[in-house]
Amino acid sequence: MLPHDQFWFENFRMGIFPNLFADGQFPKDAASLNQFLRQITPNTGAYDLDVVSDAVAAVFDRIGEDVLIAHSQGGGPGWQTVLKNPEKVKVVVSYEPGTEFVFPEKEMPSVATPANDAANISLSQPISTERFALLTQMPIIIYDGDYISVENPHWASQRWIERIRMAQAFADCVNRHGGDASVVQLPDIGIRGNSHFAFIEANNVEITDVLENWLEEKGLK
Repeated sequence: MLPHDQFWFENFRMGIFPNLFADGQFPKDAASLNQFLRQITPNTGAYDLDVVSDAVAAVFDRIGEDVLIAHSQGGGPGWQTVLKNPEKVKVVVSYEPGTEFVFPEKEMPSVATPANDAANISLSQPISTERFALLTQMPIIIYDGDYISVENPHWASQRWIERIRMAQAFADCVNRHGGDASVVQLPDIGIRGNSHFAFIEANNVEITDVLENWLEEKGLK
C-alpha cells in the first residue's frame, strides 16, 4: 500500500511523502495522519455521474432551497445537480473541483489539459447553451488551496494547475453568459498552508469565515 499512500499524500499536496509540509495546516499529530490514510479506499464500484447527481438533486427535493457545497471529484456531480434541480440550489461552493466542468457545446475551452485524469474522468464536457444558462442563475465560488503554482515543478502542483485553469475557464464562461462565478486561490487572499482539505485543517475557522463573509456579500446569510 505504500505507493498508494505516497500518491495520494502528494497528489493532495499534504507534503512530500512521508513528511508533511512544515508550514502546512494539515494536523501534525500521528493519529490524524493515520486516520487520513485509513479512510482512503479503492473504488468499490463504477463511478456513475448520473447516479451521484440524481441522488444529490433528490436531497434538495427533500430539504428545499439551500447551498450546495462540493469537493474534489464531487465537483462534476455538483454542476449536474444544478442542472437537475436549479430551483432548489441557491448557491454553489466548490472546494478544489477537479472533474467534469461543463461548457456550452460551441465554447469548449482550449485549456491545454489531458482528455482524462488518472481516474479516467474527463475534466470538461459539452452541454447545450440552454442548459448551461441554468448555471448563471446563482452565485458560484471555487476555492483552491496552497502549493499550486506554475513555478512549482512538483507533479502534483502541475496537475492542480491544470484544474485551476479549467476552473477559471469555466468561471469566465459563466460570467460571459451573465452569471456570477469566481475562482479564489487561498494564498492570494493571505491564507497559506492548506492542502486539498482546507475545511478540516488547523485553520478551518478562518476558512469558514471566508465562506461566511462571501455568503453575506451575496446576501445569502
